[in-house]
Amino acid sequence: MDSFNDCLQRWVQERGRSLAIWSRGENRRLTFSNILENRDRWRRLLPRNEALRPVVLATGNSTSFLELLLALRLDRVPVVLLEPGPSFEHLAQRCESLGVARLLHTFEPGDRLGDGVRWSMLDLDAEAEVPTGAEILKVTSGSSGDPAAFCFGERELLTGIRNIQQGMDLESSDRVLVTVPLSHSYGFDNGILSLLWIGTPLILEPDYFPAPLLKAMAEGETTVFPAAPPLVRALAACVWPASSPLRLVISAGAPLTAQAAESFHAASRRHVHQFYGSTETGGIAFETRPGSPEAIGTVGRPLPGVELAIDARERIWVSSEANRIGRLGQSDPDFSVVGTGDRGRLRPDGRLELIGRVGDVLNVGGRKVPAREIERALSRVPGIREVAIVGVDDPGRGDRIVAFVVGEASAEELRRLPRFYQPGAVHLLEALPHTERGKLDRDRLRTLAEASE
Repeated sequence: MDSFNDCLQRWVQERGRSLAIWSRGENRRLTFSNILENRDRWRRLLPRNEALRPVVLATGNSTSFLELLLALRLDRVPVVLLEPGPSFEHLAQRCESLGVARLLHTFEPGDRLGDGVRWSMLDLDAEAEVPTGAEILKVTSGSSGDPAAFCFGERELLTGIRNIQQGMDLESSDRVLVTVPLSHSYGFDNGILSLLWIGTPLILEPDYFPAPLLKAMAEGETTVFPAAPPLVRALAACVWPASSPLRLVISAGAPLTAQAAESFHAASRRHVHQFYGSTETGGIAFETRPGSPEAIGTVGRPLPGVELAIDARERIWVSSEANRIGRLGQSDPDFSVVGTGDRGRLRPDGRLELIGRVGDVLNVGGRKVPAREIERALSRVPGIREVAIVGVDDPGRGDRIVAFVVGEASAEELRRLPRFYQPGAVHLLEALPHTERGKLDRDRLRTLAEASE
């Protein structure tokens, strides 16, 4: 299979003068030939790295992100994908926890290379060992502990985007609007890899507000929009233009409620396609018929090239040639099969239903109840538009159910639920908190729940 730079060379030969990236925040439009030229310029500017030690790439959603990635890979340097964060100190702390000393970033201090990009070298006692074959390293959010860097070869990543292309029926004539971070697995796969493998031009939009997004869609002639549930909900409240070439709206990062999907369809006249993946495996499942009744409550069927298995504890296991090949700093076994952090079940029609996180089960009066099961029961209560629950330790009952609700929650209606679904406390919120990756921020909810005890 081709390398990243082989892919670029192919598009330069076939469509060198065609648009490859329009970075609206930078007011830059680059052709495939421009990217090749800029890659070679960066290669001359980068410090020598003859030991081929990994380099953190943390320049955000900019044209330099792709150019630097290709320049580093041309010299076979392993690249760690990382979101810049709010400051150099924050970025340096994350790099230290990973054991990576070399950084490309946009903060001071650092040696300025050009276009706002700087180079820094951290003074670490020891650097993490890179597993054999590791070329691109994706970093987890660290929301459940220290961040981890999972290792891939270019072959695995290009296999993953091939699976996505076949499952989503993507073509080089598509234009992809990117608002999610390119350093995250979702943005990297559906943005950078889509451009390199499929040839889809990218429209990089820095603004997360609905009005600028709709403007970017129109001006960029967008046909594909990878989004997260908070963006889908925000866009459902907008007045959409009468016509648009947008044909594929994708939601990932967390399950999208049926109500949110229906509201978006009512506003935009477009269905939202659920997409499920993980940092360790890339794309896993995709819903091709989101408007059908049987799709409700699922994240679709496995992508081509992906096989799923559910073990006795309902944990989801993924078999794919796109799976990670290791973890930074560890000597790992074979990862042709990888267990996700999610629990699920496969329906008879092959669709995957997510039922919670591994270990996200509450002990309610001695009965084991998945958090997602309680949320589904509460979501059927009239007046509740969105709901999330967490468990707070209760010495007498095991876990006390604390519900966070968007909408209204009638005490009388709640008392009609089975005893082990009834919340011990209900907090009304204007919106549920989400992480920067679009996932429900349960850590934040647990902090709120414990503070209210």
